[in-house]
Amino acid sequence: MHLTTTIVLVIVGLALTAGGRLGGKGQGGKGGGKGTGGKGSGASKLGGIDKSPQFSIGGNLTLSNVDLMQTLASRGVSWLTFQLREIQFLPKGKVGNYFAFGYYRYADRGGKGSNLASSATLRADVGLTFLDILTRDQRQILWDAVEREAPMDANYMTARNIAIEELYKLKQSKDAKIDENLILNQTATAGYWEGKLGYDQAVAMVAVLNSMTDSQRALLLPVRTGEYAYNETTSSNSHGDLLGPHSGDASHAGNLRDLSAKAMTFATSTMEQARWTELARYANYFGFATFRSYSKIDSGIGQAAGLRSNAFKKFLEICTEEQKRVIYNATLEETKDMKAILEIHDKILAEIWKLKDGDKAREDRIVQWAETLSRHEGVVALSQAKALSKVYWAFDDAQKTQLAALAQVNSRPVIG
Repeated sequence: MHLTTTIVLVIVGLALTAGGRLGGKGQGGKGGGKGTGGKGSGASKLGGIDKSPQFSIGGNLTLSNVDLMQTLASRGVSWLTFQLREIQFLPKGKVGNYFAFGYYRYADRGGKGSNLASSATLRADVGLTFLDILTRDQRQILWDAVEREAPMDANYMTARNIAIEELYKLKQSKDAKIDENLILNQTATAGYWEGKLGYDQAVAMVAVLNSMTDSQRALLLPVRTGEYAYNETTSSNSHGDLLGPHSGDASHAGNLRDLSAKAMTFATSTMEQARWTELARYANYFGFATFRSYSKIDSGIGQAAGLRSNAFKKFLEICTEEQKRVIYNATLEETKDMKAILEIHDKILAEIWKLKDGDKAREDRIVQWAETLSRHEGVVALSQAKALSKVYWAFDDAQKTQLAALAQVNSRPVIG
């Protein structure tokens, strides 16, 4: 996910922005809430706060602020936030991302991000439950962080979108020329700002956790433990041979699965957002990435990874043996950068983990590593995009018809 520091879409974001549910409108929300409605009555308790149009949190969060947060909610996600959940910063870290001040950042991408919106809804509910546990002062810490992070998020999105637009040229023309340096530089820039954002979120959440009483901590344990528990049977095939008979020897296939269980590249998601193929809204065809399963980490993402990997397998069935080989060869070329991503990823986790132990974390190191990690993800992104471009433009009419039919099959929500 993947964890993708850069444009990696791993879904975490701002639970204070619970769409319209925070604004007291109760209609699934505007902006950040779009595509996530249908669960709940549209209002959260928020610790007994008045739901009238004039309600505030800590004297700061007004309806106009809510609108701002809903706007932010449709923007980016923080990679580092997700990492903190992965290492179970909280007792039930697998259940919901408590580094959240919100899960709605991808909630309004309903039509573009396959199951991103649905899994965001699940985590948003958990995030709101977490907010119910907090005092006004504790919620104020998170809100102050959100305001502080807004310009970081804007810079992240600007760089991300530049990279997406350049990559998207490969979908627009068979003979398109792209500026690879631009893509790599913008990916690295996005990673820089995501590192800043993730560090700020971590510091804010540590402050909240350290201020919690024993009774508050006790409430963390039962939160959603059964309702959103991950059902491993739903994506038991998240792993497995990538290309059937062309998967290479067992050790190599196993290595790919190990990589895929720990990291998801930025580009796989960026191209999904750019509607790389007719199916891009429902399955991530920068595929070698569809197998990055989070089944042990969190319900929604684990299920979505399984569903997308299934869809990608169907996509491979449409391909000729030669087309499959193009994808496989690209996967081999990406191994070096994927390993680098994992190594840097571990360094970042170790540095951030210091906050949990009461030590100081080096923000400059985290940011530099995040930037470098993202540059490697940019390299993988280019490799994936060029490989898929070659395959996509080689499709004959019959294959395109099959692709369109597969898109129809996947056009309905499958989670949530």
